[in-house]
Amino acid sequence: MFGVRSSVVRSAFLTLALTGLVGVASAFAADSHIGSVNFILGYKNLSGDWNLNPRETDANGQPLPGDRTFYPSLGLETTWGPSNWPVQLAFDVLNSADDGITHVPAFTTPAFDLRLRAQSLELGFGVRRAFNLPGITPYLGAGGLWSQGKFEIEVSDPNAGQFGEQTAHAHARSSAFGFWVGGGAYRRLGPRFQMGVAYRLSKATLPTEPFHVDGGTLPFGITTLPELDGGGRTIQLIVGWSFPSR
Repeated sequence: MFGVRSSVVRSAFLTLALTGLVGVASAFAADSHIGSVNFILGYKNLSGDWNLNPRETDANGQPLPGDRTFYPSLGLETTWGPSNWPVQLAFDVLNSADDGITHVPAFTTPAFDLRLRAQSLELGFGVRRAFNLPGITPYLGAGGLWSQGKFEIEVSDPNAGQFGEQTAHAHARSSAFGFWVGGGAYRRLGPRFQMGVAYRLSKATLPTEPFHVDGGTLPFGITTLPELDGGGRTIQLIVGWSFPSR
């Protein structure tokens, strides 16, 4: 179940602000430097541990991994460097988030609603190279990344009050370094503006972390965030501009 979260809104404003700042910087860049700034929008395909849909539990009451899942993603893809370099420097930001709610039926004691929220953040750094061909510009890149995963659990009593009442809340986060590879192709639609598609593969093993319980008791004996793959496969639409203008 998709929802608009405040963290997603903040990430969108941050991405737009970074886009503006990089755009201003590119306007003052020397003619001997080349690069591009792309706003990216797509879906990130994550491992089953990120699936927020209802799932079965093991003998200890821990949720079993679900099927691979897709999270809406947005971010920023930047490339910059002297024109005589064989590759340019790359710095990318990719934020992916989703939420889901499970209505645990009334035959439990008592019935409750379980809401899960998750966020995957990637900060990538590395190199990228574009190849100018007639009518299209393909590019390839690779490098390292820092990945962070955040989870929140909210338990509420749907029968308390008009909108229910929260009875428990917990959160956990985990981070690690990893790598990314990717590429794409865009077409110039003017002296600066460009549009295209891209694909990104990333990998970062996030270690297990305990949930910090802010209040109440978590159901199903949930105590820890399992080891996660903070990377995934992302299909992206890219919209941006290159400098200098042509």
